[in-house]
Amino acid sequence: MSKSNLVNGILISAAFLLGGLVGLLVAITVVSGGPAVVGSVSLTAGLVLSALCAYYLQDELFADRRSFGAIFCIAVFIGAMAMPINTLYVGPQDARSHREMASKLQAFCLQHFNDVDSDRDGIITKSELKNAIKSSSFSEEDKQVLVFLLENLSEAGHIIQSQTAITETFIGNGQGGGFFAPGVSVTNVYGISVHDLEIYPDRVAEMYQNW
Repeated sequence: MSKSNLVNGILISAAFLLGGLVGLLVAITVVSGGPAVVGSVSLTAGLVLSALCAYYLQDELFADRRSFGAIFCIAVFIGAMAMPINTLYVGPQDARSHREMASKLQAFCLQHFNDVDSDRDGIITKSELKNAIKSSSFSEEDKQVLVFLLENLSEAGHIIQSQTAITETFIGNGQGGGFFAPGVSVTNVYGISVHDLEIYPDRVAEMYQNW
């Protein structure tokens, strides 16, 4: 593979990645609005991002390679649309699955709450769910409900603890030096209570009302 082809491949991959990041952000931000909102906003974002790339990069990187510049912008647009299109495809199925599971999860967990809440503190945690899934006390069908709850604990439950950590990121100055910039990362820990379970079906219905 020639050096120019390698560079072109890296640039196209970067274009697709850039578009993909924007598409992911758009899909996450507007998913609650339903298919029409996801489709219109993602299409607009993809077109605007491609236009900006064409405007700012055409005379800089692609002044002597107009056709490649066009390919770059198309790759950006395709990347930006990939996640929203996937969301439009799986969104209705995901919404239907959550609606169907909400009542089933509510009934099962209210009935077996104390069996899963091993320390009897009124909160089912991630570790307790994992232990229940490994336990022989529940059938395979019951464990499917517990796995669903484990995967959607942040949606069904509430924050019971926030863990804060100080991190350091090295920022180079382009001349062999640089400095470490401090940062803060916050990790939320979720749990679910009886009250959370009682209102969970209503929360799901509201969350997916546009799907």
